[in-house]
Amino acid sequence: MKPEARTYLQEALALIQQEALFADRVDWPAVTHACEVLAAGAVEPAETYPALRHALAALTDRHSFLRLPQADTV
Repeated sequence: MKPEARTYLQEALALIQQEALFADRVDWPAVTHACEVLAAGAVEPAETYPALRHALAALTDRHSFLRLPQADTV
């Protein structure tokens, strides 16, 4: 994983752990490892989205989701 993608993934996982309602119910070492495996080949931050979706699914709260940035429109 390229440094930019790694930093994005790490910061996003930290934010999820800090802010999610049911974060205390998640085995974060296991989820973090699974996310790193899923994003192993990531070059760009957007390539970590499947891993972040995995982390959000681990919350089992049925309301957390990944909101993607909107494409610029001209």
